[in-house]
Amino acid sequence: MSSQSDSSLWNPPPQVLACVGPGGVGKTTVAAGLALLASSLGQRVLCLTIDPARRLAQSLGVQELGGEAVRIEGDSLSAHGLSLSGELAMMMLEPGSVFDSLVRRYAESADVAERILSHRLYREVATHLPGTHEYMALERVLQSVAEDKYDIVILDTPPSARALDFFDAPQRLLSALDSPLTRTLSRAVSGSGFGGRLISKGIRSALATMGKVTGAGFLEELAELLQMMQGLLSGLRGRASEAEALLHSSAVKYLLVSGWESSQLAETERLATEMNQRGLAVEQLVMNRSVRPPGRGATDADAFRLGHELDLEKHELEGVLQLNRELGSKEADLATRQKALLQAQQAKLANLPMINIPDQVEDVNEPRALVEIVRLLAAQT
Repeated sequence: MSSQSDSSLWNPPPQVLACVGPGGVGKTTVAAGLALLASSLGQRVLCLTIDPARRLAQSLGVQELGGEAVRIEGDSLSAHGLSLSGELAMMMLEPGSVFDSLVRRYAESADVAERILSHRLYREVATHLPGTHEYMALERVLQSVAEDKYDIVILDTPPSARALDFFDAPQRLLSALDSPLTRTLSRAVSGSGFGGRLISKGIRSALATMGKVTGAGFLEELAELLQMMQGLLSGLRGRASEAEALLHSSAVKYLLVSGWESSQLAETERLATEMNQRGLAVEQLVMNRSVRPPGRGATDADAFRLGHELDLEKHELEGVLQLNRELGSKEADLATRQKALLQAQQAKLANLPMINIPDQVEDVNEPRALVEIVRLLAAQT
């Protein structure tokens, strides 16, 4: 792979490279390809992914991904010409374990931390508070940057329906923890307890979003837990401020990943607008799964050779050759239409630099196809 020193994406190199876009456009595969590319360039890389495909992980020599970083050796890729001269680790984001670490760090004491973690309602509250999943993913990014074990963190964000929640997560979580509802419940704890008659219909409705936990003493227990968690607020506010600062700093670069379907293009445009309004500048547009460029399809010589291998009769061979030419023509027509679509989309997105990743003939989770994606990214970033 050639050096990328003249690329706006790698120069200056970001601490975090976030892939953002609609669902179903291949963000996880693009993130993995960028991680492999950065590692092949000698970087120490961590790829954080939301929900990796099992086959993608297995193609990289990993049977299971979890909340601990797993070193990728790249043996399955070396046979196809890709050498990881740097280091590469992958991790699946597990919000629960990250929240536990924050409780231990910011609770008023070690005793209070253990009381929170062992509380029977803790997992429900930690799971259902608005913004929890997205904020914990962002918290893991903060931790990874602070550890200084990696030169770059490649982040696979949730689909765009939740991506904006991801960027807004610090304030959403703080608002939930420090809301009038939680303050009311916390103050309501007393020696005599409090009855259901003190809880308004509005508060009952809000409580329902935290889960289906029921039973005697539920409200008293919930209020007790929230009161203990109030001590976390000061630490969480500080971390939220750090997260906000990181998201808007030059240390983070954003790539928009889109497919070619009209709904995906429209969603990508909406997401770009929303990110711009939040002051999150997008560096490049990745158009994934386009048709293969001219010259990449089968030639007449390829079709002729295949016909002889299949021992076809002359008239059958002529049919194969004709079908191959028709398919090539249709592919060229599609490429022309996609080029026009792309030009219109780029105009809407302020002429963002574009990375084009053609549709792969092989399964994208196969090592050979992954290496091809890395080569395409190397040539265009």
